[in-house]
Amino acid sequence: MTMARSAKLYLLDEPTAWLAEGSHDFFHRAELANCPPSSTVIIASSQISDVEGILDDFFFVSFGGKIKLSGSAKVAREGSGRSLYELAKEVL
Repeated sequence: MTMARSAKLYLLDEPTAWLAEGSHDFFHRAELANCPPSSTVIIASSQISDVEGILDDFFFVSFGGKIKLSGSAKVAREGSGRSLYELAKEVL
C-alpha cells in the first residue's frame, strides 16, 4: 500500500515481519521495482541478511540510539571481506 504512492521518501519498519520467510526476497525486489528512481527508501530491519542484497548504504543503530557503523554497503563488504550481518554482530 505504501509503495503505491509516489513519494520522495519511504520509511519502512520491519516490512517483512509478518511474511513467510521464503517471500522476503520477492517482497523487497517488488518494493524497489515499484519505487520511483529519485526516491529514498529507509528500511528498519533486524533481519540484516534479508535486506543486505538491496542496500546501497546502511547504518547500524545501537539500543541506546547511537549510530555504531554506517557507510556504503558495497565498500563495507569489500573492505572487510565480511557480510553486513557479520559486521553487525561485531559492532552491536
